[in-house]
Amino acid sequence: MAPKVSIIVPVFNMQSYLAKCLDSLIAQTLTDIEIIAVNDGSTDNSSAILSEYAARERRIVVIDQENCGQGHARNRAIEAASGEYIGFIDPDDFVSADYFEALYLGAKRIDADICATCGVITVDEISGKIGSFEVGFRSRGTIK
Repeated sequence: MAPKVSIIVPVFNMQSYLAKCLDSLIAQTLTDIEIIAVNDGSTDNSSAILSEYAARERRIVVIDQENCGQGHARNRAIEAASGEYIGFIDPDDFVSADYFEALYLGAKRIDADICATCGVITVDEISGKIGSFEVGFRSRGTIK
């Protein structure tokens, strides 16, 4: 049976942030997911981190490629994805535990082809200060 969501993470030299990103994806309340991480020719420890996580978490698939850029990495992952929906997370970001469940249930409720988020919460890693701002657009099809 296909997963509900394929989560795509393009990775290039993100060793400092990658574990936090992957931990947030593994902790999702929507457990029927696949996490496709594309190592885009990283020269730091990102490849080793991805291998370590894939060895202990069956939902993580790692694709290694020469550095071709983020767009190519995303396209490689889309080709490999088997989920009903596809989600994108950058490796220097992390999400709340219910992030993909909320998106998936909202999309299913209104039979949406596309579901996007418009809010961003920032955390200053030095001071711990939390801020937020709105990005993107709104339409009559917005999921609340």
